[in-house]
Amino acid sequence: MERGLADGWVEFDSAFRYGNVSATGVVPFLPAGPATVTVGSDYRVQSLRTAFSPSLGAADLIPSPATDRDRTVSAVFVQSSTPMLSPELEGRWPVRLDLSAGLRYEHFSDAGQGVMRPLVWASPRVGITVKGTWARLFRAPNLPDLNESPNLRPENSNSWTLGVAFAPPSNPNLTLRAATSISTPPTALWP
Repeated sequence: MERGLADGWVEFDSAFRYGNVSATGVVPFLPAGPATVTVGSDYRVQSLRTAFSPSLGAADLIPSPATDRDRTVSAVFVQSSTPMLSPELEGRWPVRLDLSAGLRYEHFSDAGQGVMRPLVWASPRVGITVKGTWARLFRAPNLPDLNESPNLRPENSNSWTLGVAFAPPSNPNLTLRAATSISTPPTALWP
């Protein structure tokens, strides 16, 4: 090994700071039972610094240039779980149907914004739960990838799930589950 390469060095410095505030409350006077609502906000700061000795750069041993990159991410969200039908409503409904919905908006200082939404479950009989969800997913490129390819764009995809669970009232320790999911391939990775 050449003398210039023997004293090579690489430095990595990555930091992640995070703050969150949220509040949860109950809306008690709905016909099928109380609803729960949560609202909140997140704030994150991500930093990545890399450096390397000139001897490593000259020898072409480092695949990307030195990095000095920061990103801030701010988000707001709301989530609720609301009973729509209930067998406790004087026997009018033989099923329990809860609607769980949420909405999350995130803004990335260097990669745009995304909105994510999940959804619904129902219990048609005692011991049986049917769940279905839909979510629009968003993933911003991570900082090292942006350093190597600054034109990367966020990925978006959709996901659906459907599942059923059976927990017989006679044996509360037993639960049988079956589920399936479908996801669309991510889009917009490259400009």
